[in-house]
Amino acid sequence: LSLTQAADGQWRVEGLPDAGNTARSSPDMQKVFAELSKVRRLALFDSQLTVEARGQSPFTLSYANFELAIDGQALRLDGRLVLPDGQPLAMHVQAQVQPQQWRDSQAELYLNLPQSDWAAWLPRRLTRDWHLQRLRAGGEVWASWRDQGLSRAVTRLHVAELQGTYAEREPVSAEDLTLNLYAERSDQGYRLQLDGLAFTLGDIRWPETRLLLSRNAAGDQWRLQSDRITLAPLAALTNALAPLPETAAVILEDLAPTGNLRNLRIDYRPEAPLSERVEFAANLDGVGISTHGWIPAVQNVNGILR
Repeated sequence: LSLTQAADGQWRVEGLPDAGNTARSSPDMQKVFAELSKVRRLALFDSQLTVEARGQSPFTLSYANFELAIDGQALRLDGRLVLPDGQPLAMHVQAQVQPQQWRDSQAELYLNLPQSDWAAWLPRRLTRDWHLQRLRAGGEVWASWRDQGLSRAVTRLHVAELQGTYAEREPVSAEDLTLNLYAERSDQGYRLQLDGLAFTLGDIRWPETRLLLSRNAAGDQWRLQSDRITLAPLAALTNALAPLPETAAVILEDLAPTGNLRNLRIDYRPEAPLSERVEFAANLDGVGISTHGWIPAVQNVNGILR
């Protein structure tokens, strides 16, 4: 089997028999699920899948084993394959599917990602202006799909090494990045929580931090909260990897902020008048900046910023 990206960015699976049909069209998913209901078990053993993104060298996923078990409307898919570096990747999916209303299906997903260097395998359409020389990472993902959307996700991630840059900026190298992510969608809105976020940048360790991003159901208010933000390593990582305008990147590099922000809260209302769109509050703990143009340098500032 091969998974190939065409010039329009769409992906196509090739290598399956087409029963003599030469015209390519999107499958009728209602018919596909109806036909699958006639099957109790479908297995694929010791196969391989070659992936070729547009303009990139192909790579092969080998020893692919997939087993699909079907019991009425209940589907269970177990899969395991080997990455090009020899590391195993495993997945498990459970779903409840009604062929006539397959878009309203419910599903649970588990994905186990090994510690591998993913930099060379990511499609350039995904990374765009980010140039990754090394991304050695692994972890686990749990996700739930309800009401035609992602309802809940939990991710535990460990990035042993990240080397990269954005556009033409100076490259940066971060190590030992840890992250626990919790995402949830409810009638009240969206909630994204990052726990245990920490990384090492050079000789500086960004301590474990909690970030909470929420959006109300109406979509007219976003809120970002954090117990503590250590500025120096975050500013360096942001300057290297964030898609900032060039002027903003130069200003951030010159200011080189230090210290900590505690009890940070930022509210953003996109539909409010310009003067009322952003509200913020934070406690300054030993904050300092360097000189930039007419902005003087300050050091060891403590207080409240609103």
